[in-house]
Amino acid sequence: MSAPLATANQSTIQQEAHLILGILTNHIQGGQRDWTVFNAGMLLYAGGKVSAIGDGVTLAQQLISSGAAASTLQTLTHAPKSPPSESFDQAEVHA
Repeated sequence: MSAPLATANQSTIQQEAHLILGILTNHIQGGQRDWTVFNAGMLLYAGGKVSAIGDGVTLAQQLISSGAAASTLQTLTHAPKSPPSESFDQAEVHA
């Protein structure tokens, strides 16, 4: 019974990845893009990168439209995997 669930999860992951790529490469417009831009704008505001949500929405729109967001995704997904730091390896885990 776990195989159909795993297949469903894989399908959902692929659909979400396709949606994200479509938005970031300007191939998907409309409500899904608007929702993404608004959420990104709120996160930019919450993270202190802009002084107002509206400024964050404008910046998010610019980053997507210019291709900068897609370029950053490309860079992050092809970045070399760095090994954990020595302090991480030696850290104690408290349950």
